[in-house]
Amino acid sequence: MQKPERTRIYQNHHLDSSRWNFRSLTNILFLHNNHLKRDLESEILRIAQYLDFDVPEGSIENILNMVSLKTMRRNAVEKERDDEGEPFMIDGVCSFFHKGTNNRWRDVMKSEDLSLYDEVADRELSTDCRQWLEQGLFDLTDPLGK
Repeated sequence: MQKPERTRIYQNHHLDSSRWNFRSLTNILFLHNNHLKRDLESEILRIAQYLDFDVPEGSIENILNMVSLKTMRRNAVEKERDDEGEPFMIDGVCSFFHKGTNNRWRDVMKSEDLSLYDEVADRELSTDCRQWLEQGLFDLTDPLGK
């Protein structure tokens, strides 16, 4: 029987790989955290274009503010407890909105866990899928990111 962590890694990669197979469909838009962090305004406009939604002139600054990590953290803290006053997350919502960086897990995982990740990723993911998951890499000059 596989260890639970092996099963979780496999299941996540299986889901990622199956989604990746549909990346060329026009009703799916792939977004990556690295792209959002690098150029949030362009990504918002790309999403709007994908949805055929006009962004009113002058509203982009407000949108950027509303989706910033700072605003999401503030809103999450304000709404952290359910109707009974219990927190939604064991370690609080600020643990969910940590740093907003990609690949930070590589600095906290043990070398044996990283080896297991690499082993499963090499076996279960295509090279381009793995690059997308770990780094992004779509051509951002393409408005639909394909």
